[in-house]
Formats: sequence, structure tokens, C-alpha cells
Amino acid sequence: MARLLPVVIGLGIAGVALAIARESVASVNWDTEDSTSKGKKGVKSMGGKTFAEKVKNAARNLKPAVLASAYKWAKARGLPVIDVLTTIVLESRGDPNAHALTAKEDSRGAMQINIRAHGDTIKKLGYKPDDLYKLDVGIEVGTYVYAAKRKAVLDLLKKTTRKQEYDPATLIRLYYAGPKYAIAWITKGQHFKNLEVYVDHWKEAKQAVAEATSEGAYA
Repeated sequence: MARLLPVVIGLGIAGVALAIARESVASVNWDTEDSTSKGKKGVKSMGGKTFAEKVKNAARNLKPAVLASAYKWAKARGLPVIDVLTTIVLESRGDPNAHALTAKEDSRGAMQINIRAHGDTIKKLGYKPDDLYKLDVGIEVGTYVYAAKRKAVLDLLKKTTRKQEYDPATLIRLYYAGPKYAIAWITKGQHFKNLEVYVDHWKEAKQAVAEATSEGAYA
């Protein structure tokens, strides 16, 4: 189903590593469940691995096609590629066939786009819900949604006078997964259940991507 992208704007995978390295300053899952192929599972995984171990393994084993597509669309939308890759690691572990189906969501693809919330966007971009399982389409749509939410957070930060506890990238992560809670936190400091867990998951996943880069996993 996935379209392989062997060359990305003349840089290839080596270019991906260089781009991530420039952005991989030591950084600061929305949900306590992990998206998996056609299902969900809790934070504790098969084999007893911790969350940190799982994201490290996922970051080190992202496929070249995932890296290429992430870099292409991050560049096209002016997004930090490390944040796009971190989102992919958190949302699907790089699996384009990931599907999270609950009473409230029907999220699909590498960046887990909820078709119930973003059906109009998917249609606007010329796709159908099942197209999200195609790797490049899933990341194309995912980065479109991410870019819109990133802009919303950056605009919100310009308007609010409240001192923020977390950096913009972390706040964007929270907004990407749940705008209502993120807005309340940013503007009012209104705490919500498992906030610190979600923040820690972002930190761990982003650090895992940074470490994979420095170890040459993306070279």
C-alpha cells in the first residue's frame, strides 16, 4: 500500500538525518493507549517493554519510506521534521496500517488522522478515508492537519499573557491530539488528567528520534 520514495528533493535519507540533526536540541502520547494495526493496546506492551523502550525501538526502526515522506512533507509545510517524526512514532510507531477505533474516534494511518474530525480536510485534499493507509497520503494529510494546529497554537501563544510551563512544540503536541484540553491549559492553566504523562511521552519520543539520528539510524 505504501508508496516508496527513494529520493527526496535530491537529499535522500542522508539529508533527512542532517535536517533532524539541526533540529535535535535536547527537547522537552496524548493518550495512554498506543495505536496499532487495526486495534489499540495499553502502555504496557507485549514482552513487558516500557513506553520509553518502545519509542526508542520504533524511532530506530523507522523505514526509509517513512523518513523520506516525513521529510518531504515537513519541508513542504515548513514544519520541523523532528516534530513530524516524533508524532509518527507516538501515533503509529511508523505503521501506515495503524487504526485506532473507539466510540469517539476512527483514526488511521501513520499520523492517525481521525476521519470523524477531519473528514472535510481529507476530502478537500482529494482523498478518501482509506487512502490514509497509504504511507505518503497519511503523512501528507497528517502534516496538513499538524501545520494548521501548529499555527493555531502559535497564534494563541501570541495572545495569551499566561506564562507557559512547556515549550511550543510540546503544546502543539497536546493540541494535535486534543484541542479543547490544550486551549484550556494554555490560556487558563487548567490541568487535565494525565497531563504530565502526555508531556513525558512527547519528551521521551522526541529524545528517541534525536538519539536515533545521532546514532546514524537515519544515515
